[in-house]
Amino acid sequence: MRAYDAFFFGALFFLLGVLVASMGWHEAVWWIVGGGIALSIAFQLCHRKKHSNILSNVRMWWWGEGWLVVAVLLFFIPAGAFYYRTDDAHFSRAPLPEDERTFRVAVVSHPTVKEGTQEAVFALEGYNIRVLAKLPAYPAFSYGDRAMFEGRIEKPFSDSYRTYLAKERIRGVMAFPKIFAHESGNLSFRAALYMFRDKIVDAFRRTLPAKEAALMAGVTVGAREDFSEEFRAAMAKSGTTHITALSGYNISVVIQYVMWFLLFVFPRRSAFIATLGVVLAFVLMTGAEASVVRAAVMGAIALLASHVGRRASTRNIIILAALAMVLVNPKVLAFDLGFQLSFLALLGIVYLKPALDRFFGWGRDHGRGVFSWRENLTTTASAQFAVAPLLIHTFGSVSVTSLAANLLVLEVVPLTMGLGFILAGVSLVSLFLSKLIALVALLFLKFQTFVIELFATLAIPVGPTFSLGTVLLYYGAIVVFVYYVRRNRFIPRKI
Repeated sequence: MRAYDAFFFGALFFLLGVLVASMGWHEAVWWIVGGGIALSIAFQLCHRKKHSNILSNVRMWWWGEGWLVVAVLLFFIPAGAFYYRTDDAHFSRAPLPEDERTFRVAVVSHPTVKEGTQEAVFALEGYNIRVLAKLPAYPAFSYGDRAMFEGRIEKPFSDSYRTYLAKERIRGVMAFPKIFAHESGNLSFRAALYMFRDKIVDAFRRTLPAKEAALMAGVTVGAREDFSEEFRAAMAKSGTTHITALSGYNISVVIQYVMWFLLFVFPRRSAFIATLGVVLAFVLMTGAEASVVRAAVMGAIALLASHVGRRASTRNIIILAALAMVLVNPKVLAFDLGFQLSFLALLGIVYLKPALDRFFGWGRDHGRGVFSWRENLTTTASAQFAVAPLLIHTFGSVSVTSLAANLLVLEVVPLTMGLGFILAGVSLVSLFLSKLIALVALLFLKFQTFVIELFATLAIPVGPTFSLGTVLLYYGAIVVFVYYVRRNRFIPRKI
């Protein structure tokens, strides 16, 4: 077995073990391993010389190196399960204080301010525990600040909320504890990045109307705290929430802009290294959400492969990104919706999109259509087909008209992001010039908010019941379609 195949299947089996352990199916790990061994033995016992040459070749491979390969791969399943259980035991090791007491805490996340309150994650010194605390808007906390709290730590009110907090390494919650002291922390690199993010958001607030400023902040740096409940609902109904989640699409735009700019200033090697540094800083600045980390890891690997002149294996890049994130935090695999949506959408774009392009006869040499509408259409459609079952399971329905909404909005997202970054940069020098740039950006932002609100009213929700069998049939149909298109020749046609 080739090295990159061994890596792919080893990582895949490891992730399978993590997933099984995450769901609490501990005995299933050994059933899977035992089943794999039983099938291997059954293959040997049932083999006869009258079988085809293909089976003979498989048998020869098995007796050569196959048995060792299968044994090693099966070992990765319990290894993944053991890794998850070890991490979970370490996470739950410290007892959660149940009575009201005084705690010395440190801010370990970027606080979010909403409706007159602020919310942040605090580490309890001396307890090795993190809690999510809701506080009054003042005094305003920043990353790295320290304080003295008096209050009671409550357990999450439901199992679903507990798993949601657990994937963020949070054990409990505190509601408006008494604040005895507040000390500003030392300015660390990450704290400086958060301050820079706040300056960018503030530049949008000073130069754009409230709704458009909130959208610009969401599209550029993933800041969604200024969204009104009405606009949040409109984005959800129209199926456009993802444009502010800083997915792979947004990160790819950032990488292209940064690399293009740096190549004017530095040699290619220096520009490449600087781009990786900027992407890392951008991920930290925006809160390192699952979709951002996944996109950044994949973008960095693809950029490295391009730099060294080797063709990157998309399959291995995807599995490497997933493995890296799971090794850092095993709970994201089963309990982080953003992680799941991000990778499902990516798989759809990587495998289903080329099949849709070939099915419609849109070859590479026939352009992407005016304003890249064909590219955006198949990209959006493939991503939405891939995530539809998960969205319906989580939110109850998806809108039939969301494809049209995304097709229109995505046309102007790259230009909007570019104008947003220019506006933020110019605002550091001249507020007057930044307002002139804001007038241009406002045209595109008004268009996007109009489309979002229009398709929110035109939304046609569908929410069929998805059982496990239905989900398997659904994804099986997608696999069959991709296989069919690859096996048949579709003649590209000009449109």
